[in-house]
Amino acid sequence: AGAQPALRELAAMAHPLAIVSRVSRPTAEDGADDEGALVSLPHEVLLRVFDLLSLADLHALTASCRALDAILDGQQADQVWHGALCKQYGWLMPELCASAQASQRETAPSRRAVVRMEAQLRTRGRILLIGGSSLIANPAHITSIECTPVGVHDRLDLPDGIGAPRTPGSGDLRPGGGGCMAVRRQALAAARDCSGKVYAVGGWWPPAEGHELPGVAQQQQRPLAVSSCEVFDLNAGEPRWQPLRAEMGTVRAFPGAACLGGWDILAVGGGTGPWVGDDCHKSTELYHAAHCEWRAGPQMHSKRCGLAVVQNAQGSALHAIGGYGGGYEYHASMEALPIGNSGGRGWMPAPPMLEARSGHSASVGPDGRTYVVGGTNDGSTMATSTEAYDPRTGRWSSFAPLPAGRGFHAACFGLDGRLYVLGGDKTGAVDDLHGLPDGVHIEVLEAIETGQSSLVFD
Repeated sequence: AGAQPALRELAAMAHPLAIVSRVSRPTAEDGADDEGALVSLPHEVLLRVFDLLSLADLHALTASCRALDAILDGQQADQVWHGALCKQYGWLMPELCASAQASQRETAPSRRAVVRMEAQLRTRGRILLIGGSSLIANPAHITSIECTPVGVHDRLDLPDGIGAPRTPGSGDLRPGGGGCMAVRRQALAAARDCSGKVYAVGGWWPPAEGHELPGVAQQQQRPLAVSSCEVFDLNAGEPRWQPLRAEMGTVRAFPGAACLGGWDILAVGGGTGPWVGDDCHKSTELYHAAHCEWRAGPQMHSKRCGLAVVQNAQGSALHAIGGYGGGYEYHASMEALPIGNSGGRGWMPAPPMLEARSGHSASVGPDGRTYVVGGTNDGSTMATSTEAYDPRTGRWSSFAPLPAGRGFHAACFGLDGRLYVLGGDKTGAVDDLHGLPDGVHIEVLEAIETGQSSLVFD
């Protein structure tokens, strides 16, 4: 009852920083009037106040007041630090919204773990490009290419003829460490869990020896869809790609993939290929990391191959966007799978895109919108158009087009707020597009001669 005046004062404050100034003001023992001071509130109430603050505000608060530093260093405050981390970086790495401690999956990471993760993001901040191909029948055997926005160096000679051109103002592309994947893999999906493991899911690989099509040149041989997967632990002392012991129950090329709950990987849709006559799937499979096994997941309403899958900025749903449905059907539709506390209801229809697309990319930006780039609606002509979905209004809108048509590429936002678009079919020149929402830029990195690859942010 004695706290009611202070709570009314708290409710009237317009900005969290005003709360900080009241919480950290001197007490009556120091000669100040203690009436209504928020510092007298129970710790549980103070923690609710701290939930409103950013990471920068929390750091400033702990540096300025030893009493509050002690409160924020307790186990009860772990959720406060974790929540601030998610608010700042959750749009870029949804898996951060799960615990980063494998032994404590039901608890938030500690303050020290959050500070460590924040430091790693600021100092490392890499985009990893995985797999792909310069020829349809010659998937790449490289682990990854790292792209960081620090300026491009001279052309690099990468395996299988894949290289990075010297282009001022884009990024530094260099071969990633960790050796090669176990198989040459293209048309794959990639996802990262909260512990730093990257999964390469499904895809195509070259036809097995003895199964080539007679009378067809090697570079025109049709690749085979696979059910195998590989995993790469970024935090290992000597990281290497390792085959996943469990294989999916269905072959999946051009699937989507996302991390659920920070640990498990959902493979969505895909098929044997994105052209007329190929099989397409509406099924999904969930890899349970704790049991090292794949299980059937919730089935979508439509078959989707060459779709894009993203988790929304709120962490409340996965979106399966567009894709090829078999025959001559290309989807503009979107489906949403509620997750977390809203989960258990299966896939639900969501607002459709302005255009049908397959082989496009989808990335969540710092403003919470989902940005879709390029793709095709007929299997041959690659689109220059782009569009963005705003979850606050439930509407799609067009934004700046690509300088050249591009599909079956890879795209990912960086910490600098730029959307990096790499490779793909019919690539265009590097360009920094204008006419985008404030704080959002697109950096198109010219031909590294690889398409059908996948990106994750590390």
